[in-house]
Amino acid sequence: MELSRWIECIEESLKGFADFDYQRKAWYEGSIPGVVDSFVESVCTFFGYDIDEGLSEWHDDIQPDVLRALQRFRDEFGRFLENTKDDPKIDLDPHSDPRWPRIVELAQNVLSEAKEKGWYSKK
Repeated sequence: MELSRWIECIEESLKGFADFDYQRKAWYEGSIPGVVDSFVESVCTFFGYDIDEGLSEWHDDIQPDVLRALQRFRDEFGRFLENTKDDPKIDLDPHSDPRWPRIVELAQNVLSEAKEKGWYSKK
């Protein structure tokens, strides 16, 4: 996968994690026409884009502040998933965990940094 396509995929994935309204409508209500999504699908999609490999391979090509925000999201989201892996209700409702708003905030931070500074490093 090329960097530009990888960024498109990561950005689209982050948009779902950054939007409480989307999560409610898509994950719980199924009320967005043509959208079939869930928390579990979103997790699999995000990590399915080889986030670690992409960050390693394109480290120098991604704007540094965006890179740090994305790494922070990946790390804290990974810890969230690790800490909740034995809780079956998390797959159905991550909002039940008081740490979830922090995950949403971190996704919003990545998107905000990318919007302000762009995804690509100016090298």
